[in-house]
Amino acid sequence: MAQKLLLSGDQHQDSVGFFGTPLQAAAYGGQWPVIKELVDEGADVNAVSGFYGTALQAASYSGQYNVSGLVLDRGADVNSSSGHYGTAFQAAAYGGHAELAFLLTAYGAKVNTNDGFYGSPLVAALQGVHEDVVVMLIKRGLRVNADGNKDFPNALYEASAKGYRTIVAQLLKYGADPNKDDAFGRSALEVAIQGGHSDVVQLLSQKMATLNSVSSTGLDLGGSALRMAAQGGHRDLMEELLRRRTISVNYPDKDGLSPLLIAVSRGHEAIVRLLLEKGVDTSLAHKDGLTALMMAVIGGHHGLVVLLLEHGAVVKARNNHGKTPLMMLAVEEGHEAIAFLLLQHGSAIQAPDGSGKTPINVAISKGYQIIEKLLGFGESATAIAERDRFWRTCSRILMHLDKQD
Repeated sequence: MAQKLLLSGDQHQDSVGFFGTPLQAAAYGGQWPVIKELVDEGADVNAVSGFYGTALQAASYSGQYNVSGLVLDRGADVNSSSGHYGTAFQAAAYGGHAELAFLLTAYGAKVNTNDGFYGSPLVAALQGVHEDVVVMLIKRGLRVNADGNKDFPNALYEASAKGYRTIVAQLLKYGADPNKDDAFGRSALEVAIQGGHSDVVQLLSQKMATLNSVSSTGLDLGGSALRMAAQGGHRDLMEELLRRRTISVNYPDKDGLSPLLIAVSRGHEAIVRLLLEKGVDTSLAHKDGLTALMMAVIGGHHGLVVLLLEHGAVVKARNNHGKTPLMMLAVEEGHEAIAFLLLQHGSAIQAPDGSGKTPINVAISKGYQIIEKLLGFGESATAIAERDRFWRTCSRILMHLDKQD
């Protein structure tokens, strides 16, 4: 009865929702008798519609080996480019159907096309999480360096991002280029680091002969990888990078953001310790003049402040607005312990910033209770009052409040 309904009139050519045509729906479901009758009655095996584009692509995705052979024998174009996966071969790869993929090649399928949602059959197989199929396809001669698209750049990039060590090893064995990057300059190494895949990072770093060079978009590969490891707090990955290649621990990006600055801003003490052990320059600053010590102070990372001071961080350095570490956090943010730590290392409470304000001014304006303690490290209240009109006003207010008590 179903076959009669499908064959009535021209319904085999009409749209039937997701599958586009009855033939495509039958091919997806492996309904051999229905397909045969539809084709015998004149259904176009190359009609393009629906999600899969053609009946062959639908059959290939769902792993219908015999049905695929049938429509191919009835004239289906094995290289028809349409639908979500672009070609039947890419649909079979995504579905994880290796034998069906090989059947398609026997009928002349082009295996190194660049189309469909994933851009290439290898990338499609990776997205379908079929590691065994990927390895088989690689061994059958698919181009390991074939470009995908901006969302799925290439097979090595995708395998590295997902942490598929076996596939990464096979791709590298068959000549995959670890220095290829995506449209934004990110390499396979970077996305492996971002995912915390240490075994993949080890493989890639061993193969990246040009780790100290720049990518096609102008990014320094080694420095970018180090910064990514610092951002994620991956000490083991950073150690691997520093051990495998002579990468400078000071690598900044175009804005002056170095691995140390990133690690400090994220509060990754283990990374900061490693960088300090490797001799990182604590005086390097961001384009805004922020040093590692300033970032530690801003973030309230007392332990990092101690570490940096122990390794020679300059307490009197200023950012582009003339503010010192003491001004920036110890007073502005009211972190008393860090304030005293900086004072003990030579910070001056009376040093004005670019606008003329001193740490004392800021403390008074915010009503902090550390004013008297701060004064103990510097000038007397009288000396400051004579020099600073703002202080004189605030001093009178404090004296008035004391009398009320």
